[in-house]
Amino acid sequence: MYRGHSGSTVRSHNRSLLLRLLLRHEPISRVELASITGLTMPTVHGLTKELMAEGIVEELGTTDPQGGGAGRRAALLGLIPGSWVSIGVDLGVQVIKIGVLDIKGEVLAKAELVQNSREKPDDVLNNVFEVLKDTVNSIDIDPGKIVGLGIGVPGLVDVSTGDVKRTPNLGWEDIPVGAWFQERLALPVILDNNIRAMTVGERMFGKGREQPNLISFYVGPGIGAGIMINDEIFRGVNDGAGEVGHTLIDPSGPVCRCGRRGCLEAVTSDTAIIRKVQEAAKAGRDKELRNLVFRALQQGGRNVTIADIVNWAEEGSLFCQTILEDAGRLLGEGVANLINLFNPGLIIVGGDLFTHSDFVFEELAAVAKAKAFSVPSKNVAVVKTGFGKEQGLVGAAALALWEFFYSSATSQTPIDYHKIEKRGWALH
Repeated sequence: MYRGHSGSTVRSHNRSLLLRLLLRHEPISRVELASITGLTMPTVHGLTKELMAEGIVEELGTTDPQGGGAGRRAALLGLIPGSWVSIGVDLGVQVIKIGVLDIKGEVLAKAELVQNSREKPDDVLNNVFEVLKDTVNSIDIDPGKIVGLGIGVPGLVDVSTGDVKRTPNLGWEDIPVGAWFQERLALPVILDNNIRAMTVGERMFGKGREQPNLISFYVGPGIGAGIMINDEIFRGVNDGAGEVGHTLIDPSGPVCRCGRRGCLEAVTSDTAIIRKVQEAAKAGRDKELRNLVFRALQQGGRNVTIADIVNWAEEGSLFCQTILEDAGRLLGEGVANLINLFNPGLIIVGGDLFTHSDFVFEELAAVAKAKAFSVPSKNVAVVKTGFGKEQGLVGAAALALWEFFYSSATSQTPIDYHKIEKRGWALH
């Protein structure tokens, strides 16, 4: 139970505490809520009555009497789906995902926007804003029930200002994304690194619901990690924690987009794997591979994808099998380093490389457990995300729900990225 300096702060904290317990343990009785939190029964009754009057909590049935007799039954409580929602924007390097998430983690609406690397940041944000409005308008939701907007960005961000400091894979630097959206919305906005956002999403709605010490490890055009310690996201002094993709893995390896040589990201990200396959095909080192790449390039002029390479490996391409086996080994070594450094209870792995097959994941998990020091690796589980391609979208929207709905009053003040009068947002 929280003991603060004012009654309103204590009440707000206790209310948030109950909401988080309902999220993770529903259906649950008032007696159980009081037992877990240490709150008095009158306090629990008062807060749950308030939440039910606001249309957030409902009764889901009753418990069986103790001993199976005719004793008194206790009402079981749960959150009402769709009662409050948030908007999420996963600002991907190739595809931007926009969606609406309810307080139980259900995606109510979603849309995608293909990223054009030649577009200026302001043009990209304008396109996102239009799709965002259309997506929210596509569902029957009271605008007053939207708690806020969460944005996940690949790269370095300043959470306090809402600025994208540097994202090499997008080519953006010092872009005030948080302020840009807050100028246009009558909503609080929170922006964070996309993989830290995924970590919040996993803790709230995914495979991390029971684990307060976890790491999200994500492989895409870049590689990064989101670190949660004792239920708090670890961001570092300058919001730069988790850049595992820029740890040295091969001193003689290729130059990374960050300018250094041999980063994990430069050696075995999606972009690196595709580059290796294309270079091998172009050099004619493998006739079968050259034919596979040629056919892919002939299909509407599209580029080779990670899905292609995984499929070719499963269909018998020895070159692709070797490339992916090497990728799994190197990524496993990166995960082993994270296990040794942070001793988490859970590592959740995500990215396109793992959505099409278990081939690379199984290699990664085996190497991570084998290469990590015995003590921190003893009780860690390495699993794949259950969200698949929606991991970034769920994480972005979860950021807003966590900050503006589930958190206590001590951290629930809306972040004002731009001190101007909000113009409001007409949904219709």
